Amino acid sequence: MIDYGVFAPLRENMITLKINNTEIQVENGTSVMKAAQQMGIDVPNMCWHDELEHFTSCMLCLVKDQKNGRLFPSCSVNATEGLEVITDDSEIKEARQTALELLLSEHVGDCEAPCQIACPAHMNIPLMNRLIAAGKFDESLAVVKRDIALPAVLWMSRFLFVC
Repeated sequence: MIDYGVFAPLRENMITLKINNTEIQVENGTSVMKAAQQMGIDVPNMCWHDELEHFTSCMLCLVKDQKNGRLFPSCSVNATEGLEVITDDSEIKEARQTALELLLSEHVGDCEAPCQIACPAHMNIPLMNRLIAAGKFDESLAVVKRDIALPAVLWMSRFLFVC
């Protein structure tokens, strides 16, 4: 038996998987999305943010298990030893497009001042926009959480959808 000394717990906590036929080692408990990000692969998403509580809702982060062909949300599935994942093919693109179309079909998108009255969610759009413009993203997210029952549907990792 090899004695890894102080590094033994680190080695035991790592798993190996393949993303787009490239092998990567990640810490056990890492989501497939996070593993892909560590490889520089940008998996599209709207409901996931590293600093927010997680729940699957947008389904834009779908990827495919290469062994069985099943699509799954990469933000919600932890990487497992030997997993082989495809992040981009025609089936995945079509599924993501359908998910986005379904999300957008629920948004009227006819916002006019005063936005709060026109917004079906009655969200304070002007306040949220002012906070975003000022770089106060946490405060703008608080407005969304206060005004909308399922705010994570609107959150993107780089910006908030605004009316």
